[in-house]
Amino acid sequence: MAGHQMTVGDMCMGLKSINMSVIVLQVDPPTALKGGQKVSNCRVSDRTGSVDLSLWSPMCEVVQESDILQLTNCYTGIYNNSLVIYVGNYGTVAKIGEFN
Repeated sequence: MAGHQMTVGDMCMGLKSINMSVIVLQVDPPTALKGGQKVSNCRVSDRTGSVDLSLWSPMCEVVQESDILQLTNCYTGIYNNSLVIYVGNYGTVAKIGEFN
């Protein structure tokens, strides 16, 4: 399943090279960490379901609810017993639209 457009319904722990389009449903306020970094959790969705997305600064400070994002080369993991999408060092997040 790696490397093609995926849906939330296809996801499980341990996937790599995830490419998908999602809409942002909810953005938690960023949490400041040591070293000046910030991290925020977002709830994102597609037509098959919703999942958490972990974003680090500077992206966590610009993503807003109703943004449509293209996630490229991301991976999944588990945090607090929930499936999470991580961008990582090699992934990208691009705003490709906005839901009105």
